[in-house]
Amino acid sequence: MAEAAPSGLAAHLRPGEVLLWHGAPDAGLRLKPAREDIEAGLWGLGATALLALLAWAIGAFGRLFPILRAGVVAALLALLALSLHPLLLKHRLLMHRLRRTRYALTNRRALVLTGTRRARLLSLELRPDTQLALSEDTPPTLSLWHWPENAHRETLPEEIHFRYLSDPRTPHRIARQILQEMS
Repeated sequence: MAEAAPSGLAAHLRPGEVLLWHGAPDAGLRLKPAREDIEAGLWGLGATALLALLAWAIGAFGRLFPILRAGVVAALLALLALSLHPLLLKHRLLMHRLRRTRYALTNRRALVLTGTRRARLLSLELRPDTQLALSEDTPPTLSLWHWPENAHRETLPEEIHFRYLSDPRTPHRIARQILQEMS
């Protein structure tokens, strides 16, 4: 059941730790802007159009308000950039980050490794009280969490998520088996 660790993950395994599963977000994944992003972008483009109309009106009287015209043009460019971000850039940045993300389950931990040059490792120690949740909705996600030891009620749980998996059932089955062996 132990697997050979890919080079990026191998460096993060502790002595005695056995890699039981590793995966990545679905390579064929194509994300589209969410409805909220589309609405925000369209509202922003509408506001940009109104500001452009204002800039045109000020341009007609430009000799009276030269500083105001420059300020409106700067605000127009900033608003246009903010409007286009949720429509064009946000989901592309997420896709770029997901292509460099790796997930792993060992006999002791759940790991998420993001990035290549400056890799960031998220780790969750597996304990008998670790909870699992499998969501096959969009995005397909396996979530693992537990509360820190001696935590107060207001404390948030320690958690880790494997998102956009093509088959979240396999790591779910392996994680459930690891937790059953711990009990």
